[in-house]
This record gives sequence, C-alpha cells and structure tokens, in this order.
Amino acid sequence: MARSIVERGNETRLIVLEAREIGPVGRLVTRSVSTSVAAHAHVPVLVVPRSWTSAVGADLPVTVGVDEPLDVKHEVPFALEMARETGRPLVVLHAAWIAEPYQGVAFVGYPLKQWLDDAYQELDTALSGMTTEADAVTCDVHWARPVDALVRATQRSSVLVLSRRPATRPLAPHLGPVIRAVLHHAECPVMVVDREH
Repeated sequence: MARSIVERGNETRLIVLEAREIGPVGRLVTRSVSTSVAAHAHVPVLVVPRSWTSAVGADLPVTVGVDEPLDVKHEVPFALEMARETGRPLVVLHAAWIAEPYQGVAFVGYPLKQWLDDAYQELDTALSGMTTEADAVTCDVHWARPVDALVRATQRSSVLVLSRRPATRPLAPHLGPVIRAVLHHAECPVMVVDREH
C-alpha cells in the first residue's frame, strides 16, 4: 500500500495521511504506512493524528526541528514559507543530548550554559540571512533528548516540520528513529520534507 501511495503521491504537491493508533508492540517496532510513505515520498508528507482537529492548533505557531544550526538552510525554508502563508509565528527548535555517563567529560571546561548560549547564537546567526523583520521567528534551544523535545513541541504547535536526511544506500529507509518516534507520538500534524526536493 505504501509503495502505491508514494508512486501516486509523487505526482502531487503533498501527501496527507492519518496516523493510526498503535499498541505497545507497535511502539517497539514503529513501522507503519505513514512512516514508510514519509521515508520514500519526494513530496512533503503530512501525518495527522487521529484525535487532532484544526480548532486545536488555531493560534499556535509552526515549529521546525533543526538537527544542527548549520543545517538551517536545508531545514527551515519550507517551514518559514508555511508560517508566512498562514500568518503564524515560526519556532525553530534545536535539541541536543549526550548520554549521562559522558556529560561530565563533554562539559569539562565548557559548561552546559555556555553550550546552550553558543548553540542559540549559531542558530540565530544562521537564520539572519533567510528571515526578514516581518517574520516572527523564535529560536528555542534545549538540552534534552531530541525525540522528547520534539514530541513536547507538538503539544504547543499547529504543525511540526521535520526534514529527513538523504538515504545513504539506494533502498535504505530515509527516516531515522527520531522522526519515526515523533510520527507515532505527536499530538499535532507532522510534516516530513525531503531535504533534496
């Protein structure tokens, strides 16, 4: 079914799918039609939670998840255009995390607060070339597991935009574990865009 949706959908501008409710086993596997389509489509894929209604996110911003500040030029333009078209503010979210046993080593001589400040500054600088004064853009930098920060962001966003990386192997899935988990636990629609299209 997913292959057929991808083939037909690639002739359109957007594919919209409803996210299915999954049980405990599904949470472990996190495979579904929506993740398969989002992994292979060449057009944006919007996955809408079954419980979501348009009234829920009426006044909420568009949020875009950014992997690295240097990736802003690949990850933000689609979300920025969406925010402009809908008249909503844009939140650019960056979250990073190092496993707790390694945090003491990672922050020797480089305190966490300084890391957060530097990450914010890098993000703000990268955005300066693509936004205007008319754009209501907020940078949001968190020290948290990215999947947790992104799922929390779906509670306060009209839509969450994520970009998938190009496949490293021809038939390999294009979604990583973070996007897969977000698609299954999001409380607002999630738009997955292909960085190369």
